[in-house]
Amino acid sequence: MNELKRETRENLCSPEGKTLAARRSSEVEQTFDRIKGCWAFRRFLLRGIGKVKIEWGLLAITHNITKIALEG
Repeated sequence: MNELKRETRENLCSPEGKTLAARRSSEVEQTFDRIKGCWAFRRFLLRGIGKVKIEWGLLAITHNITKIALEG
């Protein structure tokens, strides 16, 4: 396990790893911004981890379909 942690740390600290981490960070941030800002999503309507996972899955599907539709 420690070997995997060390390898991951080395990968993230490399110049390529830093570039990929920065790009991923901005991509994720845009997704949450669209879901919270454009769709006014503030809280889950259902309670319980299973139901919340389903609700989040539906939001993710909607986001992906919208993204595809807007891109052409």
